[in-house]
Amino acid sequence: MLKFTLIFWVAYALWCLGAENPPKPGAFIALYLLVMVPWGLGWLIVRAVKPKIVEVKIPVYVPVPAPPPVPSTPPNAGGLPSPEEIAAAAKAKYEATLRTLQAAGLDETELYSARAAAKQRYLRDLDGMMK
Repeated sequence: MLKFTLIFWVAYALWCLGAENPPKPGAFIALYLLVMVPWGLGWLIVRAVKPKIVEVKIPVYVPVPAPPPVPSTPPNAGGLPSPEEIAAAAKAKYEATLRTLQAAGLDETELYSARAAAKQRYLRDLDGMMK
């Protein structure tokens, strides 16, 4: 609609510039209205009658499957030691290492560092059990 209006009035202006006796604008206005009124009415009717697309959202329920049952394994399956057995063995090894260090006759600084290393090994064994 806007393009037609611009083109129409540019054509009128060019015609007026090129003519010795420029025409009166009344004839152009009448011609403009004769074209634009039916076109505008048709445009409005098409917009009013045109069906509107309505988006309908239908909820879809997807059942969530039940988790598979966890197979029950008997204790100590496969001959592996239980975590309690691993912890008891690590503690026994740690205590035996402390007794050996006490009997070794080390000076205070060496004994302190050896105890710290033994404790670190004990805690590493317990950490390996937790994994």
